[in-house]
Formats: sequence, C-alpha cells, structure tokens
Amino acid sequence: MNALHFSIRLKHFFRFLLLTLLLLVPARAAWALMNVNNPPLTVPAVSKEQAVILAVTGMEEKGMGFCLKHRRFNVRFGDDGVDFLHRKGGPDWHWQLTYAGSEKHALPSVYQGRVSPAGDVSKRMVSYERGGMVEQYLAMPGSIEQQFVIPGLIELKGGDLVIEGSVRSDGVFEKHADGWLWRSKGGVVSLGQVYVYDAKGAMIPAHMTATATKTRIVVGREALARAEYPVTIDPEVGTNDFRISDMGGTGNANYGAASPAVAYNSTNNEYLVVWTGSDDTGSLVQGENEIFGQRINAATGAEVGTNDFRISDMGPDGNADYAANSPAVAYNSTNNEYLVVWFGDDNSGSLVDGENEIFGQRINAATGAEVGTNDFRISDMGGTGDTSYFALQPAVAWNSTNNEYLVVWWSDDDTGSLVQGEKEIFGQRINAATGAEVGTNDFRISDMGGTGDTNYFAACPAIAYNSTNNEYLVVWYGDDDTEPLVNDELEIFGQRINAATGAEVGTNDFRISDMGGTGNANYKAFTPAIAWNSTNNEYLVVWTGNDNIGLLVQGEDEIFGQRINAATGAEVGTNDFRISDMGGTGDTDYDASLYPVVTWNSTNNEYLVVWGGDDDTGLLVDDEHEIFGQRIDAATGAEVGTNDFRISDMGGTGDANYDAFYPAVTWNATNNEYLAVWYSNDDTEGLVDYETEIFGQRLKSHLSFPGILLPLLLSE
Repeated sequence: MNALHFSIRLKHFFRFLLLTLLLLVPARAAWALMNVNNPPLTVPAVSKEQAVILAVTGMEEKGMGFCLKHRRFNVRFGDDGVDFLHRKGGPDWHWQLTYAGSEKHALPSVYQGRVSPAGDVSKRMVSYERGGMVEQYLAMPGSIEQQFVIPGLIELKGGDLVIEGSVRSDGVFEKHADGWLWRSKGGVVSLGQVYVYDAKGAMIPAHMTATATKTRIVVGREALARAEYPVTIDPEVGTNDFRISDMGGTGNANYGAASPAVAYNSTNNEYLVVWTGSDDTGSLVQGENEIFGQRINAATGAEVGTNDFRISDMGPDGNADYAANSPAVAYNSTNNEYLVVWFGDDNSGSLVDGENEIFGQRINAATGAEVGTNDFRISDMGGTGDTSYFALQPAVAWNSTNNEYLVVWWSDDDTGSLVQGEKEIFGQRINAATGAEVGTNDFRISDMGGTGDTNYFAACPAIAYNSTNNEYLVVWYGDDDTEPLVNDELEIFGQRINAATGAEVGTNDFRISDMGGTGNANYKAFTPAIAWNSTNNEYLVVWTGNDNIGLLVQGEDEIFGQRINAATGAEVGTNDFRISDMGGTGDTDYDASLYPVVTWNSTNNEYLVVWGGDDDTGLLVDDEHEIFGQRIDAATGAEVGTNDFRISDMGGTGDANYDAFYPAVTWNATNNEYLAVWYSNDDTEGLVDYETEIFGQRLKSHLSFPGILLPLLLSE
C-alpha cells in the first residue's frame, strides 16, 4: 500500500527547522555555529528503517518541484499539490490544500494558495512553507507520510481549526472499514486513522469527514488553546499488502511459502511471522519444506534481523523426503522467547522417513537466535520408528502463571485401547524456561466416539489460555456418537484444561456448534479458532460452517461464532451467530474458506475475526479469493464497523488468477493495531503467477478516545 498520512511530529519539525536555518546561513558561518566551544559532531549511523527507505526510494528535483520514485508508485510534488501515480494500474490520486482556518475565517498567518515545494533529497523529504503552518511529506519504507506542523498558538476567532483539501481521483469512491477508499481494478486509495496530540502527548479532540472530492479535518479549539505547541496530527499506518517472505527470490514459482502464523512480542514491540516454505538458500533443494521466520518492527512494518531465517532442520539438507509443515507460534514475555512448533518427519534418533511427529524450537525474541535443543521432539505417537501413527497441525499457547506452554495436535496413537486410524486430540505441557516436557506424556484430550472406533474422530485443534482461572480451552472439529448426534455430523467441541496440572475441567468434550440442528449430517462445522477476553472472562470461538438458519442453504459456507463463559464453559449470547456474509445469503458460489482466525483487543474490548473467501462486493468476481475481516464487540457479540471489510488486494481487483488463503492475525497493545498475514500469489514487484509468498497488512484499530482522525493510505 502506498500510504499518505496526515501527521505532525515534533522531532520532524525540529529537523526541518534546523535544516531551514542552515540553508539560510552561509556554509562557513554554519560550520562556525556548530563548532563554537564544541568538538566536531559525530554523524549518527543511519537507522535500519532509514536504510530501507533509501534503498527502495529515489528522489530528484524536477522542474519547479520534486519527484519521489518507489518501486510501486511515483509521487510528484508541485505548486498545485501532490499527485500519486501507481505503477501497477491502481487509481491516480491528487490532493491539494484548499483551506486552513476556523469555520468562518481563514487563518491570516497561513498562506492558502500555491506554494513551491522545497526538498531534501538525502532525507527524502518535501515541504511547503505556509507561514503559520508547514505542510511536509516524508518517505517511509512503503508509504508517504503527510505532516502538518503548527509551531505556535493560532488565532481562530472563536471557531475550531478546519483543514480542508480537494481530492481528484479516477478511482471509485466507497465506504471502508472505519474510513473511505477510492478503488480501481489495480488497487485502492484508502482513509485510515489520525492521532492529534500536543508536545506533551495530550490528546486533542478532532474528527474527519470525506467525500469523493474533499477531505475535512476539524480540531477542537478549546484543546488547541490549552495545548503545548507544536501540535501533532499523526496517522502512522503501514504499507498495503507488504511482502514478508522471499522464498527463492522473485520471479521463480518453483519455491514458495504457505501456512503462516504470527505472534506479538510486547517487550520489543515486534512480531514474529513463521511459515512453511521451500527456498534455494544454502544446500536446500526445490520441494524441501522447512519452517522459516521473519521478525517485523511492530511500529513501522519494517523487517528486523536476518531475512527469512530458517528455524527447522528436518532431515539432511538437500533431501526433500523430510519436511516441516503447519507451524504455530506463541510468545513468552517472562523469558522474552517464542516457541515455534510444527509437524514434520526427521531422521534423528530412531525416527524414519514418513513418521510425522510434533517438533519445537525456542527462539530468542530479541535476536531471533535459536535457544536450547534444536528441533526438539514433542510428540511420540505410536512410539518411534512406526509410520502407521502420525501427528498433525499443532497449536500452542503460553501460560503466564506457571511459565509453561501447552502444545496440542490431532493424531492417532497405540496407547490404551486406541486403534490405528482413530484420530483424537492430544497435548503436551512444556516448561517454557527449559523446553522440558512436564506432566503426562502425550495426554489425550478428546474422546470422540469413545475408544476403539475409527468412525468418529477429532481434528484441527485450537487453544487459548485464560490467566484468570489458570485454564486452557482447547477446541476442535469432529464427529461424536453422543445422542442425538449421528455419524459424520461434524461440529465444534471443546475441553477446559487445568493449566497447573493438565487435568480436564468441567463437561467432557462439550459441544459448541449446532450447524443444521442435531441429527443432520448435511450441515457441518470445520477448523475452529479461539481467543480469550480477560475483561469479560470469555472466549470467542469461530469456525467455518454451513447452517440452515434464515435463508442460508446447504453448502453455503460462512464464518460463525460462539461466546463462551471462561469460568463455566457455558454459552453466552446468541447461539452460533453468523459473522461473514460472502455473496449475501442463499448463494453457494461465494464462500468463506476454511481456517478463520481471531484475536482480542483489550484496549477497545473487541475481537477481530479474519478469514479468506470470495465475495461479490465492489468489483470482485467469483473465485477471486481475498482476506476479509469483521470487528466484533466483545461485550455483546455485535458486529462493529464495516461489514466484511476487505484486507488483501492480491492481483488488484477483478482478477481470479490471484488468491489469498490461510490468514493469521494478532493484536499489538503498544500501537493498538492488528497484523494480519496470509499466503498468496500477487502480480507486484516481479512476482509471477503461482509464486506464493507470505504477505501482511497492518490494521489500525478504531480507538474509542477522542483525538482520532482518519489518515490517507494509498495501496496497490
């Protein structure tokens, strides 16, 4: 996403002021000013983010203005405003300041007309000096940030501050989640959030409105009168659909990435994104799937540390017979570590090819370095050396009270009276400080159809930890023989687990979903996800399913949810409430895909549910799979904001050749924003069809306190 932001930042104002003063002083005099009674200054090293900016952008003076060149877009700065020109066919977009003043009186100290821009090529910065206000633009790694600097108290004559701009775009204007956008088949230009605060960080009441041709910011006069200047209008939001993985470089569909997972690191304000991928680095060969990771700066979206660092080492390098798949990750704030888990086959010890088990790797969250035993084995399904039993699709949660992890997976085992092919959910507690196993080895959690019957099974577990009751809730989909359920009637089930002992709590294998009622195998529920809400001590469980309520028809897959009382396991609120509306109702051509995900936001007490699917809104066409989201009020279960808002833009719009699948999502408490990631193929930056990589999108949460405006985001 190419992003234009409204912001005012104190540090950038003083940088601009110093630059201006030095430009006004002769070079020899400026050197003398800097050296009076002082030793020569040491030039600071370029930050990682600035290095990225310099690498991906270029800037040159052009006529009476400047041109910023990015690999995705060009930005022209002239005396008639700012033009954003997409290189990939997205909408062109023009913005120009038209008014600054009170409701009735223009500010005499601010020049309202055309101003020739000044630029600093080395800093990728352009500014318009307007007297009592400076309008300036800074290049970011994948965006352009707009800043208004108001250095001192302004005379508003009894009215609020109004800043207006005119918009001209060939994109189609529409309402977006908590904002607006201009869309074409090649991309979008969208409006997001802006913070308004003074030099001490005090929030200033403000709001924004937009039409297809105009933006209007209103900032409260009383708060401005009390403010410490300069005042800041700051809408920092990252790039659209930014690429995270680089498997096999670019332009080579023989290497790819899939199945991402993500965790947020509150200590370093970073994310860790992990995925399954095949790469051409070192001795790796095509088709040799391993687990890779990338640390992401949560404040900027910039990559941190080693690019696409390798986590797993299944089998010898160069041998594609051994593989790692379906990673999951949890963050441990006590030790500032991650635990990454996956299923795979290895040749260590007595393990043999094709014997899939669960493995793990601890990761130092501050450096990305591996900690402890390499690729330590967690599961022991069917013992060792027997490929008849296997473990799949792990999930993991961290227990802050006991500093433990619980890893869960689905598998068949030969313990007790279990028989081969009888799939159930198993778990293993892990000491988070050492990686050692705790408690019963590979303890069984689910009991679908009792024991010894392969007609009933459990699959695809998800897990959340509840620190209030020191419990886990493990959920899965499966079929059971408890009356009046019938064989192949797939539903969502759950089991509460005592986090200190691993013992089951409450009702055994309690049923959560009711797709199509009971006794009807034509309606099913699949692939649940879960998040815990500490404010209400509730869980939200979501899943993909088809139901017969309302006007829904058989085979029409949508996302559903159920709130669960975390202390009792009882259902709360509406039963099996519908979350997604792909293609409306009654149309099986449009569906929500498997594997929805959910995270909880404690600042707003809301959930964000994210899924893949195809929809018929806007310019989308059938089978054009993208990533969508829905905010949910955690106190009521009601939908919040725009319905089924679109997150990804793979291959633009209207092209079913590019698709997005298998999202993951987490919430960042420091910046109050979400990061959604997924795997997809795209047509940007030299990528070719069928070249799947991991992409991400930062999403600013809609804050509930005053002082919020909506910033401008340009996306490809």
